[in-house]
Amino acid sequence: MKQQHYVEAAKRLLELSELSDTEHDTLGRIEEIFSDLKVHIVPDEDDYYRGWHMSSVSDITVEGSDLLEVSVKLWQADTKRAGRAVVVARSLDTKTIETTLEPPFETDGEPHIEEYGGIGKKQQSLVITVVDRDDSERSASIQLDINPYYGRFIDSRLHGWEVTDTGEDEDNDNE
Repeated sequence: MKQQHYVEAAKRLLELSELSDTEHDTLGRIEEIFSDLKVHIVPDEDDYYRGWHMSSVSDITVEGSDLLEVSVKLWQADTKRAGRAVVVARSLDTKTIETTLEPPFETDGEPHIEEYGGIGKKQQSLVITVVDRDDSERSASIQLDINPYYGRFIDSRLHGWEVTDTGEDEDNDNE
């Protein structure tokens, strides 16, 4: 298992060496890579976990109708598992991450937001569901995953809208 984390860190460092970032950005990314590697390979005697997490749905805002502006407040804390309970050892920091999404149609009203994760959980994600302004029986959902180690959206999940049409198919009624 540790070997896999070494390989992943080496791949990320190689990718980083090919980018033309400023020196400050490069050093920050290298620090993140080694922090992530340390989390995975250093024995964690006290079972502490440092990571970014969403506190509640109230920390998430989504605005817009043709473009959605998503803003999520994240909290960073050292947490410790004590059986099934999660104990916060200390709060470290907060930050807000933002992204823009383009739904497959103009939306009507407030989006429905579900959040999965929370303190002490390694999965941090939210599902946003919107309803079509022109067809109330059509909706679309997208799941946004957040990397709990870096407190950033995972880019590969920002473009996968799943459209659902709850209306009956008129062509099938005529057959």
